[in-house]
This record gives sequence, C-alpha cells and structure tokens, in this order.
Amino acid sequence: ITGSEIPGFLALFFDDENSDIDVEHRAMAVFINASTQPQSYRSHLLADRQWQWPAEFGPAQDPTLNQATWQADGSFVVPARSVMVLEEPR
Repeated sequence: ITGSEIPGFLALFFDDENSDIDVEHRAMAVFINASTQPQSYRSHLLADRQWQWPAEFGPAQDPTLNQATWQADGSFVVPARSVMVLEEPR
C-alpha cells in the first residue's frame, strides 16, 4: 500500500476480487508495527470494507490488539510492537 513512510511500520494489502485464490475471503490486510508507539494509518484502498479478526489472530491471541481500531474511512490504529491481521469475507 502506498502512503507516507513510517519507520518500523509496514502495511500490506491483498485483494482477491475474482476468487482466484480464496473462495471464502475477498481481502486481507496485515499491519506490522515494530515501533514503540501506536501508529495511525489511512488508505482509501481499505475503506468501506467489512474487516474482521481472523480466528487465528486478534485480541484472543494477543491482548495488545484490544487497543487496535479501524474505521469505515480506511483509518487504522495499530498498537506498538504488534502484528494486526484483518480479513474481509466474501
């Protein structure tokens, strides 16, 4: 995903619009925050989607992610020193 560069922060977006790879999920977003501070990120590519935590990731596995947030406008807050994975079902 393009945008401003934030040291220690990486945002990845995978879109399977045509069901070529995964028939159950349309998209996946991965945020890696290696910094010591929460990071905010916004992208129009991630807006107006039905993001949810996958069963394998989320606050149940990493309580730090209770501090994570996302909004319909494509804004995300990723806690410090965390990996945030979200999926969008079909």
